[in-house]
This record gives sequence, structure tokens and C-alpha cells, in this order.
Amino acid sequence: MPVTTDPTTASTGAAAVVPTLVLAAGLVVLAGCAGTPKPAVDPSQPGPEVVADRLIGRYVGQSPGREARPVALTIRRQSVPGVNPVVIELAQQSVGEDARRFAVSIAPTAVPTRVEGVFAPLGADGAPVGDCPLTGAIREDGVVLTTEAATCRFGAGNAEVGLVKEIAYDGERLLIGDRVVSADGTQRGGDRVIEFLPVHRYRGWAGRRDAGGDAWRRAEDVALTSDGRSASLLDAAGMPLGVDVELAPYWPGPDQPVLLRLRAFDAETGAPIGQAWADTGARALGLAVEGFQIGLERVGR
Repeated sequence: MPVTTDPTTASTGAAAVVPTLVLAAGLVVLAGCAGTPKPAVDPSQPGPEVVADRLIGRYVGQSPGREARPVALTIRRQSVPGVNPVVIELAQQSVGEDARRFAVSIAPTAVPTRVEGVFAPLGADGAPVGDCPLTGAIREDGVVLTTEAATCRFGAGNAEVGLVKEIAYDGERLLIGDRVVSADGTQRGGDRVIEFLPVHRYRGWAGRRDAGGDAWRRAEDVALTSDGRSASLLDAAGMPLGVDVELAPYWPGPDQPVLLRLRAFDAETGAPIGQAWADTGARALGLAVEGFQIGLERVGR
């Protein structure tokens, strides 16, 4: 299964969601917390409404495999606030491919930390092309939602398949895992797991020293998003500094933590000027090399 919860804590709420994420052999394992477990969530805390609000936004990930490509994910709300079930729509798109869209409804149950709902792939017109039940667990800072191959089935006859779809969110990272099971019970292909990070906005300043002189020109209102989109820097008079900058997550390799990478390039030649690394949750970051400096702070959560 792409994402596995500890059955001893799933029903009691004794451990937090996604305390440890381990990527190994194409699997994501939600293990128990190594330290003191967090207490169960108070019944008044958080429900499907809160979870939906936390999930809504833009994310960026990287497809697994040798030909890793950026994957964009947008989560928006479909339902009316205050009305159950809460319904969110996820649109996932890799470079050069059509978007894959699906809806997830989440409703509370008699157990405060448990939810139930429906998973539904969406067609090009936005209408469901099928659906199946899902279950989940809410914790203080996250949620795990999953379908089961026995009850989530699509197709007919020998072409029928079962789908294990798992969504795990820990307040910062979002993992979506898929496993397809054939009608005879064998797994079709390998598990597919994509780790997504939220796209954050950063603002700040930058400066570049004029060639052959000591004078610096500054860009006073630099705006970047952490999805790899580049920005051309302009000084106070609207004149180009001759520098393009970009900010994006960087996946070094298996079993290595994801980093946030800030890069600067010569706008005319594309030659790299410099790069800096930071934790993905960094509130501030910057780069200082000979003749160029930039400083950024995160805007919002």
C-alpha cells in the first residue's frame, strides 16, 4: 500500500499524522512517533472544514522515475462552507500531460478523529466518471485519507481494477499514493507516490553592481513563488538589472530531504550567477555573491 498507518493508533488518535515519512522501494510508510505521542485531538478540533481550508492551495511536486518532471497540483473547494460533506477538487498535471482531476468529499463520523467520504475521478467536463468510498483520520496538524482496492473498483470484466488511493498531509507536505490491483488480485505496475510541497510567496529586494563600477542598482519589490517560475529583476526606474531569479523545491535523490533552491542567472546569456539552499519551510532566504545580492521573506503561512 502506498501509505500505511499504524493500526494501533489509527482509531485512538494517539499519534500525529505523518510524524515520520519513509520513502523506500516505492512505498510511503506512516510510522509511529519516535518520541512521546501527542494526545488525541479535542472533539472541537479540527474537523473536515478545517482540514479542507488547510489543504486548499497550489503545490509543486516531482514525478517518480528516471525521467522526473515537475508536477503541479491545485486544490480548491467545491462545496459551500458550513455544509457537510466538505468537497474539494484536486487537479494534478505533469509537464506535457493532460490534467488529472478528482473530487474528494469528507464528512465527520461519530468518532471525532475519524472521517468518511467519497473519492470520484472527474471527466473533462468536470462530472464524476465513477466513485468509491474512502475513510480517514484527522489529527492535530494533518489528515490521512484512503480507499480500498476491494471497494474502489473501476472498469468491467477482466478490465476491472481496484484502486488504493491514499492522501497524507502533515501540515506542510502532501503525499498522494496510487496502487492499481487487477481483477485477479495482482498488482498492476509499481506503486506511484508523489510528494508535493505547498507553493509559497516570497517578497524582498535585490541589488546588482554595475559592471566596471562601484554603484549598485536595487530592485525594491521582488516577488517570487516557490514553483520554479522565473522573474526578471527591475530597478526603481523600471530598468532591467540583467538578472533572472527563480525559486523551486529540489529533490536531491532517494532518502534525502527536499530543499528549497534559489538561483540567479544572467538575463542575456543564461549563465548562472549563483545559487543558495534553504529548508523547505524557510521564512527567509537570500543569496550574496560578488556583484549581486538578494533577500526574500515569505508572505503568509
